[in-house]
Amino acid sequence: MKEAGAEEFWGRFDKQRKSVGISIKALTEKLGLSYPLLITQRSRNIYPPVLTACKIAKFLGTTVEYLATGEQVSVDLGQGDGSSQEEQKLIPLDVVLAMSHSSDEDMKLVRRIYRLSSPNEKVE
Repeated sequence: MKEAGAEEFWGRFDKQRKSVGISIKALTEKLGLSYPLLITQRSRNIYPPVLTACKIAKFLGTTVEYLATGEQVSVDLGQGDGSSQEEQKLIPLDVVLAMSHSSDEDMKLVRRIYRLSSPNEKVE
């Protein structure tokens, strides 16, 4: 039985999976999931169980909210370059999650893009 919105979930799943460059088979092996079950859920447009969706989202560097609704969750990282006390820096949660696995070079680039100050560098 098809579930409302599940087709969009799987579409976003495929988009994220392709951006990471991993097959469904490899993803299920890495996460310890049942390949036949995931393929069945996907082909029948059935949402996976919550814990499975959490594992998938985390592995793909996104959120369950994005996979389920298409909405990006943002995190307020506080002041940006220090020019205004009122300034908020809202960063998509998937970017914040990806930052946790980034190299120092990537972190510098992300800080520059989002104009985030760092104790060790000045944002231009």
